[in-house]
Amino acid sequence: MGTAIVAPPALQSLVREGSPWLVQLISEIETADQEFALQAQTWIEQVGQIAVEDQDTYEVMATLATELVRIDKAIVGYHEPFKKGADALHKMMVAFEKKVLGPIQQGSALAKRKITNWTIEQERLRAEQERLARERSEQQSRDLQLAAAVEMERLGGTPEEVAAVLEAPAPLPVPVVQPAYTKASNVATTTRWRAEITSIKELCAAIGRGDQPETFAMGIEKYEKPGTMWISSPTLNKMAQAMTTTMNIPGVKAVKESGVSVRTS
Repeated sequence: MGTAIVAPPALQSLVREGSPWLVQLISEIETADQEFALQAQTWIEQVGQIAVEDQDTYEVMATLATELVRIDKAIVGYHEPFKKGADALHKMMVAFEKKVLGPIQQGSALAKRKITNWTIEQERLRAEQERLARERSEQQSRDLQLAAAVEMERLGGTPEEVAAVLEAPAPLPVPVVQPAYTKASNVATTTRWRAEITSIKELCAAIGRGDQPETFAMGIEKYEKPGTMWISSPTLNKMAQAMTTTMNIPGVKAVKESGVSVRTS
């Protein structure tokens, strides 16, 4: 007996959810497949049992092969309309999905860009506040040193002792300024490095001298994002991700890109 044909899990799920037309369709396909399998089973068994040893067995095997090819074509022909219909349905679903997702994805991208730009500005402000706080701390340290040196001199300290006080910095804590906003729990900042070719002439010259590998020039292509365009290569991008600010290749610069990722749960 032939092996039972089982509908894919996705179709089984639709059947369970109650789609009468799909139940009928699957039932018809499964019945037809079982009939095909039963028709072929006898021929398959005979192929396994018969050895081609003379003209008669040769002709028998040729007949069996012909029957199996006939059934093969019949099965393919039977399923072809269903496959074409499924393919057309898939393309239709993709088109529907693309139509409704387009504005949503554009809105999501815009939201992420605005979040990114705002967080970058907040970090700039935080770094500036930290720089000012550090300068104030350093000034306080110098004022304390000077006051200590004046006190040492008043107490009769030698010039060497006064100089030692001036050279010893006052131990003040390093100021750390926290961000001025509370990060959303489901939003994370991401950082990615890429390479940008600023002078193809300088890069090729370095490769020609043997200073840089030829792979840097392989696969050079144009990249585009909203509001920007640059040229690079896969190898150069990998170098930028690995070396970040330390990358030093003639005609190439490493570019830091900030972004955000949003979790839904």
